[in-house]
Amino acid sequence: MVKFFALVFGNAVFGQRGGSNLHSDGAMTDRERTILNDLVPREQKEALKRLFMKIDTDGNENLSRVELARWTEILEQRYIGKEIERWWPFYNIDGDEKVSEKEFVERLDQLQDHLDDDHALMKERFKFCDFDESGGLDMGEFETFQFPRYDKKSKIFWHKEMFMTLDKNKNEKVDFAEFILYQGIEIEALSEEDKKSNQEHFDAYDENKDETLDFKELIQLFDPEDGNSFEATADHLIYHADKERIFEIKEDIIFITGS
Repeated sequence: MVKFFALVFGNAVFGQRGGSNLHSDGAMTDRERTILNDLVPREQKEALKRLFMKIDTDGNENLSRVELARWTEILEQRYIGKEIERWWPFYNIDGDEKVSEKEFVERLDQLQDHLDDDHALMKERFKFCDFDESGGLDMGEFETFQFPRYDKKSKIFWHKEMFMTLDKNKNEKVDFAEFILYQGIEIEALSEEDKKSNQEHFDAYDENKDETLDFKELIQLFDPEDGNSFEATADHLIYHADKERIFEIKEDIIFITGS
């Protein structure tokens, strides 16, 4: 049985230079990972070699930090394109060139209120992204609405949503357990080494040492001003896949064979 490192199966990334990358968190899309899982080990190995060569743009049989960052950015752009294709027709009921506020509100009734705020933040974001104040969003404005993280003006909405998502008990602070839970992990499932490493990373951003992260502290962790989410993803993949920790991933250590 072939077991894969984070190069292929990534989790949400919490790098020192940029926090979570929710979509391009590995070298493959979710669909590609599912397909790969259904292959026998020999076929998996061949598929990984083809992927490796695609990412290895300079052909030197190593994956550099730059190559991995470029690849994760390509995946993210692909993801964004597919999501816009999916959601634009959903909101744009009459099929014209804009999503009106009326159409938007009508569709909200069909969406889960995952922040438990009666979609208040989404409504605020919609109005904000109507940059030409036309009462609706064109395709460009709609993309910013869907992915505020990549627009300097609207990024604050991504920050707010991230904080509200982590702050499960709604006390305006995120504790270590909430931080770990966001990664899809229960504290009890962590090894002592991983727990210590995560705790140290968490504590490094706890400026007032109250054992929690407020909004400002959490955003500094997730989205530092000098951060780059794709470089953070590359660092994450390299850390987990490179036995030598030398900012390269060699073809023969992408996977290991075991029972």
